[in-house]
Amino acid sequence: MMPSLETASKLDEAGTQSLSSHPKTATVAGKAFVSPLLSLSVPVSPIPSLLRLSRCELREAMKDRRSSNLSELVASPHTRPRRLTDTRTQNDNDKSETVMSARNSSLMMLLRKIGRSPHLMEVGASYGSGMAFGMYMCLFQFEMGVTAWLLYAILGSIVYTFLEYWFHRIILHEILDMAHSNHHRWPRNLRIIATPILPVQLYDCIAVLILMYFLGRPAAYAINCGVAIGQIIMDSVHVAFHSHYRPWYLESARSYHLHHHFSTEDVAHGLTTPFWDMIFGTMPSDTWFYYKRYPWARYLQLPFPLLSFVLMALLAGETTKTSGAEQKLSDHAALDLQQQQQHTNNDDDDKHENEAEQQKPKRRDRRVMPHGSARSNYILFTLFTTYLVTSVWQLCC
Repeated sequence: MMPSLETASKLDEAGTQSLSSHPKTATVAGKAFVSPLLSLSVPVSPIPSLLRLSRCELREAMKDRRSSNLSELVASPHTRPRRLTDTRTQNDNDKSETVMSARNSSLMMLLRKIGRSPHLMEVGASYGSGMAFGMYMCLFQFEMGVTAWLLYAILGSIVYTFLEYWFHRIILHEILDMAHSNHHRWPRNLRIIATPILPVQLYDCIAVLILMYFLGRPAAYAINCGVAIGQIIMDSVHVAFHSHYRPWYLESARSYHLHHHFSTEDVAHGLTTPFWDMIFGTMPSDTWFYYKRYPWARYLQLPFPLLSFVLMALLAGETTKTSGAEQKLSDHAALDLQQQQQHTNNDDDDKHENEAEQQKPKRRDRRVMPHGSARSNYILFTLFTTYLVTSVWQLCC
């Protein structure tokens, strides 16, 4: 604490009188003591001068001050360490908060990597290696016949289309609606389309263990081969639906999926077959273009991936449809373009209403974001996780 001007003057006079008896040191000590106290610009502790004062001089100097002010003048030795302790505690709290925020950010980064939408090459490497392992074990280790393996694989593809329907209808549209709404908002952002690999591998590991318990290892591996084929087909055609690649055999399937996007989200939940939509009452029988133009198509329902749509295109005579053609086969292709134009107009209105929105990327730019490129480290990581899953199957037999 800084002493008051009156107290400093008294202390200075007392110190000068006490030091006058020492001529050799009075001038130096007097200057060193007087100038800081009178300027009051540098905090100087008066303890050395107080030690040279007599009791009477000290009593006169402190007569108009209270004992509490004296304790402020002669600082307590416990004051500074307490402040240092408080500072260290605050620093420790700041460091702990920094560490916690770093851990939270690392956890969020890990979750983003786990939930990352993969490239199609990564999908093929992961599920293809699992299918190759199951096929090898069935045909060479268990000596299963090719016909038996093919029948089990077909059964697995049917099981996959059933799981695909309910996963899209319940999980994505009810439980994970906030995450799936990004895909509906930016349908041409090809980087958020493919299903994350690690969660699928976890589900597949548990499902195969259950099948092994009830049906045995050979049947479980063969059925899983069909499931892996269905997963590869679904991710591949889903990316094609939202890209500019439009072959004739995928045009009806693309129109069916775009009907779900831009017409009614409560129908057409099947991506690779409309069979389960017909079974569970979510088939767009009166609103979809193909069912209007070809009434017989509503009875062409097979629970296999893409088979119903390919047969529909063959019977409708659409084999002349070329990739990348600009002609409109269905009214939902036109509806898709209309929806894009509507988003563009909305972006222009928002740009005039709010200047801050000009710095943000436009929605149409995000919708045409390319699929990107495969990452070799992620491919190696998914191959390693596939090896772990198959090791668990082998150890739990």
